[in-house]
Amino acid sequence: MFKTINKTTFTCLVIMIFNVFTMISCDIVEDESIVTWDRAYAFDGQADRMQGDFVIETKDGGSLTSGAFGDVIAILKVDSSGNEEWSKVYSGKTDVIIPRITYSINETALGFLVAIIPHDESGVRLISLDTYGVETGAFFISTLSLNSISAICLTADNGLAIAGADNTQTIVEMFDNQGQMLWENTYSLSEYSQIQWIMQTSDLGFLISGSRDQQLLLTKLNQNGVAQWGRAINPPNTSFLGGPLLSLDETSDGGFFFSALMGDDQGFPAGTFTTKLSKKGYSTWKKEFLDIYIMGVKQTEDNGYVLAGNHAIFNGEYIGCYILKISKMYSEQWSSLFENNDLTPEIMAYDILETADGGFIVPGSKQSDYFVMKLNNVGHE
Repeated sequence: MFKTINKTTFTCLVIMIFNVFTMISCDIVEDESIVTWDRAYAFDGQADRMQGDFVIETKDGGSLTSGAFGDVIAILKVDSSGNEEWSKVYSGKTDVIIPRITYSINETALGFLVAIIPHDESGVRLISLDTYGVETGAFFISTLSLNSISAICLTADNGLAIAGADNTQTIVEMFDNQGQMLWENTYSLSEYSQIQWIMQTSDLGFLISGSRDQQLLLTKLNQNGVAQWGRAINPPNTSFLGGPLLSLDETSDGGFFFSALMGDDQGFPAGTFTTKLSKKGYSTWKKEFLDIYIMGVKQTEDNGYVLAGNHAIFNGEYIGCYILKISKMYSEQWSSLFENNDLTPEIMAYDILETADGGFIVPGSKQSDYFVMKLNNVGHE
């Protein structure tokens, strides 16, 4: 991804960092005045490391989290106290750095809709679940022009957007909820080497993200797939190079807030940077986090932002799991570092969501287990 290493090498470096994390421990101080709940969950038949990297709050006050590792996609439904109600495991294509881009989940009037990319990347499988996690239907959407699929997202009306490539260009295809293609748009490889993220926006358009020449690229599309604006974005310190998007949220003013990986001039991961964009895609604020990997960002009810990630040094030292709350003026309001020690299994965060009670749900991992913790409204567990 960075100028001195190719994408395969960079991916291996990221894997190495996170594999080192699995051998080290992280402890959360057990103060009953600040504890809400935390749970580790095991999925039957899954011996590999599992991690939660996506969360939504459900209509019944519980939450649904999901995650991917290797070729496994796991879905977990819990109640408001973290008690497991049901879980599902599927096989499909996943992404090493950004697992959540290769599957998508919507809550529907009757339950949930899950979209998964099969290993042959010939299309997308859609699975309907009722509120108890029972499959009620499934169908397959075949792509028309893509040789490979890099990212997908379900839309507000349960349609599907697919981003990928053929041999000469990158492509976005849009399908309705009956599987009928609505439009297809192409981008030359001189613009995007690969689309690495696609998200529907509140105006029913899309934001896509990718890379070119060690820069993070963002393009806003209208609801017909026509580009409205495009931006190339670098970290605030220009000695660092921009890597792939790690988390993205649309903000109440029509802009966007995101975190992205950054690397040094030797091609090694150096941490992440966060950026607030205006509705037209112009940067209004940036901040870099050296040796901190911000994996989840969300705007909060007070128009501030909450960030979740992991503090690590590239040589393998793991400092701890890190949560930060900032105001709408970007000043720090509080932060929590769940420090590393040798007494308890390590905990890592991969996403975060503010809940209706003002607290936060954080999915992630604890040793080889899928892990979810609930924080109260001052950011402590």
